[in-house]
Amino acid sequence: PSATGVAVSGDGERVLVTRFISPLDHGEVTEVSASRLQVVRRFELAENPGPDTEATSRVVPNYLRSVLVTPDGRGAWVLSKQDNVGRGVARDGMPLTFETTTRTVLSVLDLEQNQERADARVDINNRSLGLAGALTPVGDYLFVALLGTNGVDVLDTFDGNSVGGRRELGSAPDGVALGANGRLYVHAFLSRSVLVLDASGVLSSTDFSLPL
Repeated sequence: PSATGVAVSGDGERVLVTRFISPLDHGEVTEVSASRLQVVRRFELAENPGPDTEATSRVVPNYLRSVLVTPDGRGAWVLSKQDNVGRGVARDGMPLTFETTTRTVLSVLDLEQNQERADARVDINNRSLGLAGALTPVGDYLFVALLGTNGVDVLDTFDGNSVGGRRELGSAPDGVALGANGRLYVHAFLSRSVLVLDASGVLSSTDFSLPL
């Protein structure tokens, strides 16, 4: 149901499809055989048992949109938000808070062992709705467009730590692509524009605004 994001492995054999709306207890990515278009397996993104803190919470990945296969084909990044389905006055008696209700999360799939790497999941603190991303050609950095924060974060894929970013990239960026020339193209959904950053992160004079 609600198939949304698609990625194809470099050899053209494996197709990964994200399920946008998750069931209650897990997120889901389906692998399809490119040659037969048959379901091969389903990756389940497990519920995080918590605890709820200022920087983490017990959550289920939801709104899975983009999935990015790493250049070496050994893994994939899944971008989504995460919803705290275990907390609330009607759930466990604890009130929902802005820090624990919904958060941005990046999940990692191991395409050799064919399972999620739960230890590699990245909870991006104080950011809102990262649904699109782009990997560098060698896969060492991940650019994440943050729809609700109006910017892009840059993460080191080795440890998941943020190593930079840029704000004020139009309103609601929901698409990002890295060009061969090192330029980053950011689609701002509500601004109806594509902004271009050079390799040093400086916004170029190019702004492809789309007519209303």
